[in-house]
Amino acid sequence: DGLTGKFKFGPAFTFRDRNSNLRNFSYRPRGQDLTQPPDELLNPDNILDNQLTFQENTSRRDSFHATEEIAGIYGMFDVPLWKDLVRLVAGVRTEYSYIDLQTYSQDKEPANATFNTTTIINNTNPIPGVNLVVTPRSDMNVRAGYSMTVSRPEFRELSPIQFPEPQGLRTTVGNNLLVEAQVTNFDLRWEWFFSQLELVSASFFYKSLDKPIETILIPVGSSVANSFANAENGNVGRFELEGRKNCGFLHEELAPVTFLRNAAWIQSSVTLP
Repeated sequence: DGLTGKFKFGPAFTFRDRNSNLRNFSYRPRGQDLTQPPDELLNPDNILDNQLTFQENTSRRDSFHATEEIAGIYGMFDVPLWKDLVRLVAGVRTEYSYIDLQTYSQDKEPANATFNTTTIINNTNPIPGVNLVVTPRSDMNVRAGYSMTVSRPEFRELSPIQFPEPQGLRTTVGNNLLVEAQVTNFDLRWEWFFSQLELVSASFFYKSLDKPIETILIPVGSSVANSFANAENGNVGRFELEGRKNCGFLHEELAPVTFLRNAAWIQSSVTLP
């Protein structure tokens, strides 16, 4: 019908490689009064007098090596369905991901022996996206969108290592049983442009989460630590309002100044086993 459409496509590749090594040191007092102030308790003279020993407690379990490869290819159509009124933007991105985590675990037999463990997360995800844009007038848009995304666990979330935190905070321990989370997104947005620098908009959004990664507490010895687990499901939603106004109407010297206002009401819930 003489309307111009577009087709876009392209590949992408990401590679990450990480070596993490923690070294643990501790002080061991010998008959000292531990209620002393730190500057007295940790006085170097106490170490020289062998009243306070300083030793390294690092083990192989405090290290990990991880790699992540993500290869993707996408194709997208941008097609006018009705001249100056309705436009369709739709496509799909397919991603192949491979996460390889090498860590060490401890076994009681033989006495506290360490052995290599491998965690592999391998997925292929088609990730579609569809947007319908209606333009009832030249300065106004109504957008409806549907898309899918994925959230993969980070190396630190996967590694079953006790990561130290600042004094008074719980340590963090990873979980090598995590799997990737999948997110389904729905959006509806109205935009009214008064100028290139001014607009008012209102949007509604909803996300359905499958196996989202959440922070949990786990017992470690006589205390607890932060860790991570896949929840069963969850959702995030509600609406957002935005306004952008240029201040040039007050005085021409204020033209470079723009006032922005944004407010959102967000409600979320998650179900953990």
